Amino acid sequence: MTALTWFLSTEVVSIQSLLLGVAVFLFVKWWLSERSLIRYNLPPGPWAFPVIGNLPQLVCVKEYSRALTELSEKYGDIYRLRVGPFHMVVVCGLEHLKEGLIKKGEVFNGRPNWIFLINKIFKDGVMFNTGHVWKDMRRFTVSALRDFGMGKSKMEDKIQEEISEMSKVIESHQGKPFELRKTMAEGVMNVIYSIVFGNRMDYNDPEFEKLIGILDYVFKNAGMQVAENFLPWLYYIRWDSPTKRMIKNDKVLRAHAEKKIEEHRETFDANNIRDFIDMYILFTKEEKTRAFTDANVFRTIVDLFSAGSDTSAMSLNWAFLYMANYPDVQEQCRKELRNLTDLNRSVKMSDREDLPFVNATILEVQRISTVVPGSVPHVAEKDSTIGGYDIPKGTIVQFMFDGVHNDPRYWKEPRVFNPNRWLTEDKKIIKHEAYLPFSWGPRSCLGEPLAKMEIFLFFSNLLQKFEFTSSEEDPVNLIGQVTGITFQPYRTIICAKPI
Repeated sequence: MTALTWFLSTEVVSIQSLLLGVAVFLFVKWWLSERSLIRYNLPPGPWAFPVIGNLPQLVCVKEYSRALTELSEKYGDIYRLRVGPFHMVVVCGLEHLKEGLIKKGEVFNGRPNWIFLINKIFKDGVMFNTGHVWKDMRRFTVSALRDFGMGKSKMEDKIQEEISEMSKVIESHQGKPFELRKTMAEGVMNVIYSIVFGNRMDYNDPEFEKLIGILDYVFKNAGMQVAENFLPWLYYIRWDSPTKRMIKNDKVLRAHAEKKIEEHRETFDANNIRDFIDMYILFTKEEKTRAFTDANVFRTIVDLFSAGSDTSAMSLNWAFLYMANYPDVQEQCRKELRNLTDLNRSVKMSDREDLPFVNATILEVQRISTVVPGSVPHVAEKDSTIGGYDIPKGTIVQFMFDGVHNDPRYWKEPRVFNPNRWLTEDKKIIKHEAYLPFSWGPRSCLGEPLAKMEIFLFFSNLLQKFEFTSSEEDPVNLIGQVTGITFQPYRTIICAKPI
């Protein structure tokens, strides 16, 4: 045997031994983990492979959240999955959601920061932070949004300005088919951009279009179903994975935010607080806490963009697609608007109570096409229970909303689009308890007031300016899919004829 032959054979044996050792280690670790849970009364669930668990069933499906909802039909409103080395409990059903999100919200408000995407990209900010840092950042963010007019007239003025700009874009299509998704994303994104940075951007600005494209990519490719979340070594062997592109795009977002923060520091005036960035600079001067770092503020900015732009824009996409598909509902909304404004003035937030059918239509769109089907993953911070089942400390808990919104236990004919289900005989809005598009509890959406204002003002003002119809060449359909994080329509081609 030559020296080269001996060396190669030794290398092969060494590699085989190494792989065998790793496999044995992972198997023993999995076995010990399973043994440690014997003492608990765990929820039922599907059979799982050793080591990798139920990952094959989850990463191989087109719609992760729909797969989770469908599993509840077999295993009940609470069931257990094994995802790589982690345990996850999926919670469906109204009473169980109340228990986990409200009654025991403080127990289940943790985040799985060991998950790859969260640890690599999303670990700072508000959405994925935990403990005192999360509480400090959430308090600061809510305070800053309130100071900059969330729910007040100056915020309404920003939205009305954007409606005017968006109307010009829609009108420029002269009633011909156009891509609704792009226009909605630009308009809603500009509102949150002006809150954070103090100015709006032109729709044709290449940098603005780049930012929108990056955020759209994140929403389409992030989510619990990403295999690297649970098997992080895949990141290093997948040559051009979506995860690598998200990390690359994240650096672009960070560079944009850092540039803006630096510009604000150079022109900062404590007597003239212009926007969210100025508020952050003021807080760092007046309040010393480890929460207020550039990393946390950058991630909070991205959290605001994410929660305050894509989800609201997607709700509006669905709303106008439904109007095109249900012209009778559209006309009834416009009739209500006409009676109130004579179609010669803008709709204001103060008009909201006088437009019950418009409000009912928005509620019904958000119910039947739940934009965020499931919660951001929670974690049990100590041993607890939901629905009588034990939830051990450290368990990932996924709360599902779309199943409740379409459950015949809570809604009559849930698959039927019917705004009248929200109205009493005397045209008052009914408050349905099985309705939670913004989640509940300590981790509920902090941008809910802004989102409600945006959706109401964009929807009602554009509806009184344009008649939305389907294109003959590319008819509107209401089929969608959960792509990454949000439930999105397959197509958003639509026509808008000025009234």
